[in-house]
Amino acid sequence: MAEAGTVPTPIGELPEAIAISIAGLLSLRDISSLAQTCASWHAACSSDDLWRSLYSKRWPDSPLLSPASNGSPLISAHQHASSPLENYGVGFSGSNAKAVQTNESDLGAHSWRARFKTRINQVAADEKALAALLDNFPTFGGRTSRSIEINAYQDALGILRRSRWSTEDVLERLLSPKKSVFLNVVGLHHCLQVPKRNVLALQFWLEKQAVASRTICIRVWSMGGWAVQGFRRRDEFLVLPDVSLSSILMSYVTENVEEVPLDDKERTGSRALKVLKRGLMHEVRRVQLSADFESSAWVAREQHSQR
Repeated sequence: MAEAGTVPTPIGELPEAIAISIAGLLSLRDISSLAQTCASWHAACSSDDLWRSLYSKRWPDSPLLSPASNGSPLISAHQHASSPLENYGVGFSGSNAKAVQTNESDLGAHSWRARFKTRINQVAADEKALAALLDNFPTFGGRTSRSIEINAYQDALGILRRSRWSTEDVLERLLSPKKSVFLNVVGLHHCLQVPKRNVLALQFWLEKQAVASRTICIRVWSMGGWAVQGFRRRDEFLVLPDVSLSSILMSYVTENVEEVPLDDKERTGSRALKVLKRGLMHEVRRVQLSADFESSAWVAREQHSQR
């Protein structure tokens, strides 16, 4: 409150540093609205310092923020011709938006606002690639099977890792009831590998979006070992039914944060996370993820002849 005899400073005449700090606390939509109020706020909302702050807050492990960086962007093989920031009203025109840059030297001369836009474009392109991998279900006899193979899952996890998706990217784009349970699981798995992860925020988000109880069924087919008599034993078949996102998250918390014994559900989540991380190795011949037990395209064990 202003003292008697003093005139309050109009909000549009605040020092630039304070205006930028205020804008940095807002959402992208609110920044866009604020920029339209007056010339001084438009300048603050267009400031390179503001967009660098927003970039570093969202992608703190980006090479662009490294002291030794010469402005190299993250490389993506995907391209996206329009900007998802239009949904926030930030003012990037889809007709004028360029494809995601793959040349490391080109982006160095761009403003931080352009870098932010390019990174959002890259995330949107990656999201399309993830959907192509995880939402492309096989059809058998006219019946669609809501199941995927472990190779597709690990390819999707690799996209998130190489593009350095932040937890915020995953929360906004993958951990939603509108997305398939496979996108939910791969997003959660990636978040557990992100440095400085906030597991409490993840747990809150899963509950808020009503996806914590969503489940998958994991089936593992392994070759039987060789007996001393010289013949191969029967193939081994492991089923992990009803693996929920909550059990995966809580198994990680219990093992790595609280370091206490696991309960039954957490033990199932822990085994599932290890299977998803390991994939096909040595004796493991096939791993399949299904949205539920009945929709699996799994070939019955009895149909496999022992060779």
